[in-house]
Amino acid sequence: MKTSEQTIVDKKAEILEAAHACFVRKGFHNTTMQDICQQAGMSAGNIYRYFDSKEKIIEVFAQEELQWMKIAIADVPSSPNLLQAILDTIFWTATTLTEENKSELIAELFAEAGRNPRVNAIYTKFHKQLSQHVCHMLQELEDNNLLRCVHDKQLVAKILISLVDGIVLGKIITPDFDMTNMRPVIETMIKSLFAKRQE
Repeated sequence: MKTSEQTIVDKKAEILEAAHACFVRKGFHNTTMQDICQQAGMSAGNIYRYFDSKEKIIEVFAQEELQWMKIAIADVPSSPNLLQAILDTIFWTATTLTEENKSELIAELFAEAGRNPRVNAIYTKFHKQLSQHVCHMLQELEDNNLLRCVHDKQLVAKILISLVDGIVLGKIITPDFDMTNMRPVIETMIKSLFAKRQE
């Protein structure tokens, strides 16, 4: 028998899945809470018990994305090949985000952020928090004399995050977008951002 906490988790997951499908199909702007209700097979009253607006749903999407990105970068400092680990993390993250319609949702929310101040505020906060996590990783590398940023760490963090965003959006715009061919070029770019470990 499910606990009340597990029931809440399951209901929220159903609503998030329904919202994801609606946002990809109709766009965030054109999706109504009623659309999400119909997609989830729930009453409006049930939906509003968990989320009182589409923006609240987006906040959860952003936090979930932040958590698994935080996990993705956590193991980089312990890697025997740091530059390779950074590169692998970039491409793993981009690949994950291009699966299961995630890239279409991200593109839709980026567009909405340009016209909706509430969505803009959510993703501004998301990028700021993600940048802080990347900066923390870079500081850890520097503190342990493993790698040193050639440029300001905050700037490097923004560049790394923008690389992932660009790859994800590129997969939407260009159907034959090939990340494999990009890897050697991006590797050269990554190396230029860091100094080698001191022997």
